[in-house]
Amino acid sequence: MAANLDKRTRENIISLYQEGKTGYAIHKQLMLCRSTVYSIIKLYNETGSVEPRPSDVGAKLTISDEKLAEIKKLIDDEPSISIGKIKENLQLDVSETTIINAIKSRLNYTYKKKRSYQKGSLTKTWQKSAKSM
Repeated sequence: MAANLDKRTRENIISLYQEGKTGYAIHKQLMLCRSTVYSIIKLYNETGSVEPRPSDVGAKLTISDEKLAEIKKLIDDEPSISIGKIKENLQLDVSETTIINAIKSRLNYTYKKKRSYQKGSLTKTWQKSAKSM
């Protein structure tokens, strides 16, 4: 697969191609898959580079860095703020799970339950996680 080749091998393919060797000869000499050699040559002819094309595979960030900064400010101002309040205050059009995941993974906060000294009282607060300190 062409995407798995290192830059040095890609450049080697192109230098051999520019010397006048055919794709078939390069494939035999470097012991690479023929379609891989032809893909690298095609990529070079189209883009002028041997760098792989950027991939659009993977999850996209649904909460921008600006909104994340606003979320952080809300949490720092009021550690016991609920996800619903964050969503409402910032008018976020994402699920509460998405907000929680962004806070945990990108801000390294955890949502802790703390018992109060009053009987049956429970408070939830956001705290910076220990692993990021």
